Amino acid sequence: MFDCIFLKVVQERQQQMKHQQMVSGVSFISYWSGQLIADFIVSLPTCGLVIMMVHVFDVSAFEGSAEPVFIIVILLFLLSVLPLTYLLSLLFKSPEKAQATFTAMYVLLGSVLAVVTYILMVISKSTKRASRVLAYLFRASPMYCMADALILISFKPYLFPDLSYWDQKLTGRNLSAMAVESVLYFALLLLVEYMASFPSLMTRLGFNVNVPKAVSGFFFFFYLYDRLS
Repeated sequence: MFDCIFLKVVQERQQQMKHQQMVSGVSFISYWSGQLIADFIVSLPTCGLVIMMVHVFDVSAFEGSAEPVFIIVILLFLLSVLPLTYLLSLLFKSPEKAQATFTAMYVLLGSVLAVVTYILMVISKSTKRASRVLAYLFRASPMYCMADALILISFKPYLFPDLSYWDQKLTGRNLSAMAVESVLYFALLLLVEYMASFPSLMTRLGFNVNVPKAVSGFFFFFYLYDRLS
């Protein structure tokens, strides 16, 4: 689902559709706000299908008292991952490279990191402490937050029977992180667009900065991958 959104955003920029809207008087705030609202609405049926499949296949871990928090996890994931998707799309010129990179990157930043933290937790006491530190860093990724929250929900009856599903030790930290990221990444997206529209801004502040290079440096790994592939 998100690779299609990622592909669409890159294609619109490549085909100058975004530029045409900017020239016609649409502000970048209106453009990205419209994208966010439209993509969120378009994604809701997929979320509904996921919830329906939980009931069809009787996945008890996400039913009953776990269902409300399960739904909130999915919705907050949508709200936080969409702005991040738009932000990362600015680093790519080719839709094909963008889609391939995006898919691998989101798997890595989601389920792979979640599995890594849980493996570290069971090896030894020292790796358990390292796992807790890494978990705070990994929560910068909405994909990790969702994967971690779903794992904790599924294990709650066995490992945390006395905790509420909303407890900070269970899903609270991930929910809070995604709520903050939904605002933070969208604000960062608008800031990047503003700097791109007025590159002289950084010069006035005393910095001789090329805005596209500054933006790509923020996500250096992904920028480098795109240039070398």
